[in-house]
Amino acid sequence: MSKTHNPSGRSSFLRTELGPPLAGAAAFVVSWSVLSFVHVFQKWLFGDVRAYDNWGNWTALHQVPYRDFRLEYPPGAIPMFAGPVYLRKLAGYHGVYYEWFRVEILVLGLLTIAAAAWALRSLGASLAHRYGALVFAGFGALLLGPIALARYDYWPAFLSILGVAALLAGRERLACAVITAGFVAKVYPIVLLPGGHVAAGVEAAAGRGSGCVLLVRGPSDRRPARAYREELRL
Repeated sequence: MSKTHNPSGRSSFLRTELGPPLAGAAAFVVSWSVLSFVHVFQKWLFGDVRAYDNWGNWTALHQVPYRDFRLEYPPGAIPMFAGPVYLRKLAGYHGVYYEWFRVEILVLGLLTIAAAAWALRSLGASLAHRYGALVFAGFGALLLGPIALARYDYWPAFLSILGVAALLAGRERLACAVITAGFVAKVYPIVLLPGGHVAAGVEAAAGRGSGCVLLVRGPSDRRPARAYREELRL
C-alpha cells in the first residue's frame, strides 16, 4: 500500500510551527551580520571582551577564578569566557578570541529565539503574534547596537527565557534547574521565580516523586509553579 502525501498539511506545518522561529532566527542572523561586518560598528565590538579574553585564557591555563585572579562576575559566567578559547583551539587556533566570542553569541542568540518560540507556543499565542514577537526579538540585537555582541548577556538571557518556557510547558524540574543556572550566571533571573518576591525556593513535590515545585515565600504566600504558569497565561 502506497503512502498518501498531504502537501497542504506539510505546508501548513512549516508555516505555523517552523515559520515563526525561522523568521526570528533569520532576523537575528541579519542583526549579527550587520553588527559583525559593517565597518562602522567594528571598533565598538571589543568593550568588556578584552577582560573576557584574559579571564578565559587564564581559566584555560588552569588558574582558579577568585583565587588566582579577580573575577567580577558570578561563576556561571565562566563557561562564556572560556568557551571561545576552546572553540579556537578546536579550529586549529584559527582566528582570534573576539571572533570566536561572536560565534558563541550567534549560537546563543539562535537558541534564545528557539526558547522564545517554545514559550509563545506554550502560551497559545496566535501565529501573527509569534511571527511579530520572534522577528522583533531577532532584530533586538541590531536595536541595541554593538554592545549586544560585546557582552555575555545573551547567556543569562537565554537561560531566563528557557526557564520561563519550561515553566509554561509544565516542565517544572527543568524550569527549576534552568532558572537556578541563570541565577548563577548573572543573578537577575532569580526575579523570574513566582511573583518576584524577596525569597524563593525549590522543594521536592511531596507525594509526587517526580520533581520539584517552585515556591514563593512572601509574607504568607506559598504557591506551586502551576499557579505562576496560569498568571503568565493571563
